[in-house]
Amino acid sequence: MSSATLAAAPSACLQVVFCSHHPCLIGTAKRNSVWRRVQKCLHKHGVDVIGLVTTNVVDLCKGLLGPMGLMSGNHFAQEAAINSLSTLMSMLPGETYMEFEKHFNNLPDRSAHDMLSENDIKIFQTPEGMLSTEQGVYIAESVATKNTKQPKGRFRLYDNNDGPDQVSSNRTARREPSSKEVTGVGKKDGGKSSKKADKDKGKSAKEEAREVQLREEAYIREKVMVVKENLSSMLKALGEMAIANPVFTHSQLPSLIMERILLSPKKTTDSHDDVLKIIFLHLDSFYLLPRVQMLSVLYHVLGVVPAYQASIGPALNELCLGLQPAEVAPALCGIYAKDIHVRMACLNAVKCIPALASHSVPQSSEIATADLACFT
Repeated sequence: MSSATLAAAPSACLQVVFCSHHPCLIGTAKRNSVWRRVQKCLHKHGVDVIGLVTTNVVDLCKGLLGPMGLMSGNHFAQEAAINSLSTLMSMLPGETYMEFEKHFNNLPDRSAHDMLSENDIKIFQTPEGMLSTEQGVYIAESVATKNTKQPKGRFRLYDNNDGPDQVSSNRTARREPSSKEVTGVGKKDGGKSSKKADKDKGKSAKEEAREVQLREEAYIREKVMVVKENLSSMLKALGEMAIANPVFTHSQLPSLIMERILLSPKKTTDSHDDVLKIIFLHLDSFYLLPRVQMLSVLYHVLGVVPAYQASIGPALNELCLGLQPAEVAPALCGIYAKDIHVRMACLNAVKCIPALASHSVPQSSEIATADLACFT
């Protein structure tokens, strides 16, 4: 494929990048191993790969983040898109991240996630075939008993249409069906539909209302599942992109995307877990990070999800190790939280601030107020 063809057809450039990162071609090798060979081959034929990617970065990201890539239902296509985005992050981090953020901000699933109610989440967590209002409630079932075995002798029960004179022994030979019974066989199938209709008519209004509600909740459950899967795919891609270029990632944390997710008043399991994993990778004291802002966000998360205490506690300590003396007062914002476990986590973390450890904290009214709050 000539350089002129690649330059004139952005879709061709997209296909080359996408296929070079496809799991079926990569196998067990590194994600960029095939791409590096393709890049070397194109360079030998006079193709300026860097210039080509720079020119088409907008179309490349649009295609990789679209229905044929990350939003595809095909797992291999999603992996190929993530691998390609990771390579683009190593080549053009600023442009790639800007396109990713633009796409994420305009993603309908993001606003749909923010509009989910507590009832929607409850329905999503309810097993299929059960109403959300039935969780933890025992539903009694009526079981129709039927005499399937015929007792012998005088203990035998009669059918509704049989009388005592019509009882025959179990040992008697099977009699030949009468002509009237033979002609009635053809009418059996025709009677099935009428029996089914009679059965449906026998449903109570309560049962019909329950079936309608089950269908409505199944629709809501499917809608929430789509939102969850799409957001999880985006966050997984964001995590891999962050790992692909850690230097650029350090300069962006915490980005507005992650902050919006973590400051949510309710927890979305995959979203919170993925974002926290990304943040935990970039906490070393020598990184230039907005530590006070990150502390505030993590205090909020800990208040929303107390179960994160085991993982967030060490993260708070790491952030405090890189704080300057002037940042002591704002770092104490956690002691004003309403939850006791958040206050305790804050007090344990600020002990790691070098200025506190060396007793060189500047006197201020904010710190004095925080000290008073510790004893209230």
